[in-house]
Amino acid sequence: MSKLFIIGNGFDLAHGIPTTFNHFKEYLRNNYKYDYDEYPSSLWLDSRTSNDGSQIYDDDQCAKIIDFMICEVNHDREDWKYFEKSMGHFDYSLIEEEIEEQYDKEGDVNPFHTGNNYEQAYNDLSNVMSRLTDLFSDWINTIDIPEKCYSVFNLNTYYNFSALIDVDNDIFLSFNYTETLEELYEVDTVNHIHGKQNDNIIVGHNVHREFDEKAYGQDLQMDSMHKFFEKPTTEIIYDNSDFFTDLEDIDSIYSYGFSFGCVDLPYIKEIIKNINTANMTWYLHSYNTELEKKQYKEIIKQCGFLGSFDEFD
Repeated sequence: MSKLFIIGNGFDLAHGIPTTFNHFKEYLRNNYKYDYDEYPSSLWLDSRTSNDGSQIYDDDQCAKIIDFMICEVNHDREDWKYFEKSMGHFDYSLIEEEIEEQYDKEGDVNPFHTGNNYEQAYNDLSNVMSRLTDLFSDWINTIDIPEKCYSVFNLNTYYNFSALIDVDNDIFLSFNYTETLEELYEVDTVNHIHGKQNDNIIVGHNVHREFDEKAYGQDLQMDSMHKFFEKPTTEIIYDNSDFFTDLEDIDSIYSYGFSFGCVDLPYIKEIIKNINTANMTWYLHSYNTELEKKQYKEIIKQCGFLGSFDEFD
């Protein structure tokens, strides 16, 4: 029998690895030149055409707009569950403050030319916002992982976890992009469900939104941008079906630094669906507050878990 470890961002933070949303934000502000204290002068960036015909936008201004759009709905909360949820609530309509209606000679609104303005503005905003995943990936690739245990700022964290795991038999599902388990604990096989450093990564929301029909079809463009940032959870589960169906020998589950955000609950349901949890124990990390542990237990039970709960250090 083996243990299943579900690893979230709090695991990296416990090892002193700077991986909160605020660290991503500071990466943008330190690597791109823009005044983050000021409202963007424009959300509608002019582009230039490259030799291959693609549209190129100023990197600094792209970073500024992305910073603004995230903070507009995230309000500087550091948990990844809030960061990913914020991606489903971007207010794309803010750009409409900059779109001017076009008039004909009689002074009436020209719907054709006005519609062209709306289409161009939303196309440009879409191209800018699509840079978020690239900037995020660039930041992930800069994160350093301690290579030796003495580099971990709290040695008890390292020693407690080392004593708990069996690297040869336990199963590890990581929602982190870093290879902390591999580097520090010499775990050979880790399922990075959303990808990892220097490889393709997946970040996104699971927020359902319906946009009211607009005069110039901007609702269709907002819907397209919204779906661009949607996490393809069903597809990810299908692609990792072998992992989930091979969990039958699990006798206990440990969640470490995982915040049970709604976007990732389909994975928890899939885990529970594939194992008999009636006589199983789910261990929550003692670092979590009593309120968090109570909330997590309720979420886990709602996902179908039938066993008992305990804690680990």
